Amino acid sequence: MAVQFAFLALPIAILCFGVLDVNRASVQKRQLQDALDAAALAAARSQSTTPEALQAAGAQALVAELAVLRDARLVSSSFVQNGPTVVASAAMDVEPIVSQLWLQGDMRVGATADVVRTLNRLEVAMVLDTTGSMGDTLNSTQTKIAALRVAANNFVTTLSAAAERSLEPDSVRIGIVPFAAMVNVGADHESAAWLDWTGAAPVSQAPFRSPPSFTPTFNNNPVNRRSLFTSLRTDWSGCVEARDAGQNLDALDTAPTSAQPATLYTPFFALDEPNLTGAQNNYRTDTLSGSSRSDWYQRQAATNKYGGSPSGGQGPNAGCGMRPITPLTNEWDDLHDAIDDLNASGLTNIPMGLMWGWNLVSPNGPVQGPQPTRAYGAERNTKIIVLMTDGDNTYSRITDGYNGSARGAYGYIWEGRLPGVTAGSYTASDSTRVTAMNNRMTLLCNNIRAQGIRVYSIGVGVSTNTRTLLRNCATSADMYYDVTGAAQMNAAFNAIAGSIDNLRIAR
Repeated sequence: MAVQFAFLALPIAILCFGVLDVNRASVQKRQLQDALDAAALAAARSQSTTPEALQAAGAQALVAELAVLRDARLVSSSFVQNGPTVVASAAMDVEPIVSQLWLQGDMRVGATADVVRTLNRLEVAMVLDTTGSMGDTLNSTQTKIAALRVAANNFVTTLSAAAERSLEPDSVRIGIVPFAAMVNVGADHESAAWLDWTGAAPVSQAPFRSPPSFTPTFNNNPVNRRSLFTSLRTDWSGCVEARDAGQNLDALDTAPTSAQPATLYTPFFALDEPNLTGAQNNYRTDTLSGSSRSDWYQRQAATNKYGGSPSGGQGPNAGCGMRPITPLTNEWDDLHDAIDDLNASGLTNIPMGLMWGWNLVSPNGPVQGPQPTRAYGAERNTKIIVLMTDGDNTYSRITDGYNGSARGAYGYIWEGRLPGVTAGSYTASDSTRVTAMNNRMTLLCNNIRAQGIRVYSIGVGVSTNTRTLLRNCATSADMYYDVTGAAQMNAAFNAIAGSIDNLRIAR
């Protein structure tokens, strides 16, 4: 037995060590498979779309994953795009302990992996403050509006480049909403069915009637605003008013329909104010006389004075000087042209701009681009709003003794269309007005996020209160960017563009 054991000891030892080598190779193969799975996932998540870039991304990740291995050497790797799938393979040589006595070399192990690379489609609305304060400088010799043009153009360039790299056609669409005290939807929509020219919506009648609890009452019949513009020989510039806040329609994307007049959008019309001290926009000769409070409202509400062109004042389009919105599109030159045309004028109504940013990415929005906006929850589609402002919400406070404000998206302050301000009041304080607008903004932000829309926000030199509003409006606190200098605006937009580009690759 001793002699037999002596003869068998060597092959038994070789067999044992051979089994050990086979086990080592099996372990190394499993480690290679794990590393390749991770590298394939990293390549699929990368922004790489060319064969060379995809190979480089995958190979780099694989080398990093295998860095901890010893007695093994990566021989080859391959990462290729096959339709929506990244197909990966790799081979590795493992140095044996005993097996090399008869194998005359290393043991080779291999692995394969594939990852479905789903590319998201993006719908992005840029809601941009173009109020008068954007014409000021901020820690720079460059105006804020000039810095915005540069930053917004770079933002579009970054995302358009991402779209060009994408394997998905029509993968990125961008829309632009310039806002001030109102939003201009474009005069080319004058014949749209979602506009209320005839006075069917309750809010359209408010300025032509007496203030609440005011005697006497007048103008109980609907006023056709198209007829007023026609009588004035003046074209409508394209601005619209906020919908009825009493039903929260000003903070909802409810589709407008003639079956529900309150859901329609009212074309903005600035009334001719009386030829009396305190009037802000007197552009026609009054057909009535008298200077009491009752006389003021009756002279202002009279409709038979509009039989001629405006003379003096700002006219029926007062405050509607911003550029029209640009619906979602991938016509990059059109977007750059729209950004280059941005101008600084007017007061700040963030809720109005944000509402129309929502309308652009909402399937219920009245203004659609060349391709209809995709439905909520559509497969592989992400909706995004980027909100930028440089100031607090403002509703002009004018001490004329009668209107108490210029006419804006919520009408005159006394019309009672802004919740939080008593109907009929024209003396509401600045803080009351700002608080009321901030509350509308908070409601609007909550409603937008509830639809799964991602919100980024940028505050440029804003107050503490507005900073809090913007941070709370964003989907998360790290999606708010606080800018204290115009030069930082470009960095903020670049960071957001990079974050959005990453969303293009589904996880």
